[in-house]
Amino acid sequence: MLWQLLEMELDLNLFPQHGFVGVDSIVDEDEDGDLGSAVVVVVFIPMMMETRKAEGVEAKMAAFERVKEGLVVLEDAFAKCSKGKDFFGGDSIGYLDIAFGCCLGWIKASEKMVEVVLLDETKTPGLVGWAERFCSHDAVKGTLPETEKLLEIAKRFQTNAKAQ
Repeated sequence: MLWQLLEMELDLNLFPQHGFVGVDSIVDEDEDGDLGSAVVVVVFIPMMMETRKAEGVEAKMAAFERVKEGLVVLEDAFAKCSKGKDFFGGDSIGYLDIAFGCCLGWIKASEKMVEVVLLDETKTPGLVGWAERFCSHDAVKGTLPETEKLLEIAKRFQTNAKAQ
C-alpha cells in the first residue's frame, strides 16, 4: 500500500504543523488500496514549503533532497494512477493533474534558484513526460506563471523573511 511506503520513506510526522499526523483517516483509498492522490495533497506541497523555510545551505539542500525523494514516490503513484496513460486520471486532465500542475511553476523556479534538478529524466521520467504534456495542453498553455515572475516573488519572500 502506497500509504505505508510514504510513512516509511518520508516520515510524515515531520509535518505535524500541517495536520498530517493520522491523515490517512480522512483520505479515501481506491479499489487497490492506493493513496496516490494523497501524495500531492498531503506530502509534496508541504515538502516544497519546507524548502522555503529551511535556513542555511545545508538545511535547504537537505529539504530539497526530501523533495526529490517525494517525487520518486510520486513517480510510482503516477505510474499506478495513470495506468500508462498521459495524465494521473487517464486520458484527460483531472483534479490531481491540476493539483500537482499548480506546483510546476514553483518547481521550475526552485530549480533555478538553488541550481538543483527536481524533475529528473532518469529518476522521474513519467513525471517529466507528464509535466511536458500538462504544460502543452490547450487548457493549460499560458496559465502557469512564468518562472522569472516566480523568482521575483521568491526573492521578495526572502527579503521580507530576513527583515522580520
